[in-house]
Amino acid sequence: MNHPFRSSIIIFFFFITPVFIWSGLGTKRIDLWFAEILPLLIVYFILAKSYKTFPLTNFSYLIVFTGSTLMLIGAYYSYSLVPLFETFKEIFEFNRNHYDKLIHFFQGLTVTVLTREIISRKFSMISLGWINIFALTCAAAIASIWEIIEWLFVLLVTYQGVIEPSTGFLGEQNYYWDAQSDMFFAVIGSIAAVLFLAKYHDKQIKKIIADSV
Repeated sequence: MNHPFRSSIIIFFFFITPVFIWSGLGTKRIDLWFAEILPLLIVYFILAKSYKTFPLTNFSYLIVFTGSTLMLIGAYYSYSLVPLFETFKEIFEFNRNHYDKLIHFFQGLTVTVLTREIISRKFSMISLGWINIFALTCAAAIASIWEIIEWLFVLLVTYQGVIEPSTGFLGEQNYYWDAQSDMFFAVIGSIAAVLFLAKYHDKQIKKIIADSV
């Protein structure tokens, strides 16, 4: 049976591919670019391997596409030089470019959306309240793990003499509280997903479950 939601991933890859190529060909530091988009490659691989047996809702694919596009734009400009946020930096007299905070907001939002969908479809007996709690916890945990990975990566490349500490990777910009604020924005994104997107997402989850029967 051809599942009606499976065509969504084809559309997703059709639109994300030119953005991916643009980001890679235009970046000034291909080594940093690859490090910054590595999580996307892992996500793309999982989506490509699982879409036949576990296609996601259109809404989830849209969220992943939006987050992917934002990450590819950030990688293109090494996060700390995204033009629009450079403008915000000048207008509001910020001491850094805050584009990376938008990415972490979407990180928390995306993890929450995907976690809610997987649990809702795999464990239908669990109440929505517990699903939301678990999704929020999962988003916070992944945000924390990601910051640890960033820290270990920076230590590694610093000792290897590849980049200067806390300047070149993911727009840290020598901000002392970068890791903590990144996790904070991920949690805010997670809460936003539950408060403002869950109701619509649940409708699509019910539809995809019904179509799978």
